[in-house]
Amino acid sequence: MKRLNSCILSASLLLLIVSCKKEETSDFITVSIQHSNMSGVTSQNRYYTLDSMLVYLSNFIFEDSAGNFYPVKEVYLYKSGENNTFQINRPKAALKKFYFSFGLNPAQNNANPVSFPIEHPMSREQGMYWDMLKYRFLVAEGSIDSTTSGAASIQNVFSMHLGSDTLYRVLSTNSIPQAGGTYRISLNASDLFVLDEANFRLSNFSNHSTDESMPNAISITDAFTDGITITAE
Repeated sequence: MKRLNSCILSASLLLLIVSCKKEETSDFITVSIQHSNMSGVTSQNRYYTLDSMLVYLSNFIFEDSAGNFYPVKEVYLYKSGENNTFQINRPKAALKKFYFSFGLNPAQNNANPVSFPIEHPMSREQGMYWDMLKYRFLVAEGSIDSTTSGAASIQNVFSMHLGSDTLYRVLSTNSIPQAGGTYRISLNASDLFVLDEANFRLSNFSNHSTDESMPNAISITDAFTDGITITAE
């Protein structure tokens, strides 16, 4: 998966949503979001298990060969354990690129969650909004073994609550399915453990995007988004 310069492109895509070309007719593409390695071992052979993972993916946009942009879905909240499949329009144009993002762009992140209906992925009922942080882009909770021998039980509880405009990432692919085709987006949970090291530090796993933990949050986010793959079928 190609990760673009989010500082440049995220601002550009905000403007593109306003200036995009409207399409009168279209077909559908199915988007299926899947995860892997909700349990396993880190690079230091430390056993872990994730009880749940929630991730905001947003700003699903097609670009055609003439440079026109077609927003097809604003935001989706991935929830592990659920059927994370939905459909998007496939514009009838010579498409060359597909974009989507990890997290919410600055305008979305500044939205008031009480302004959305209950079923909306950005409503307060989703439990993804913190007054101190705004929206959390990713929430992963589980437990990890502090040893590398496998002798101890998995007992150190951790939580990753990654958010803030700094962690917004724009991803893209040049692969475009035909009408009726499928995009399969794969999230690799093991990439969340990129900071594990020989000496156990729970702070490398429990992260709440505070100022002091932001460097770690950036490293985790970059590893996680670099590991996201999308396959066109």
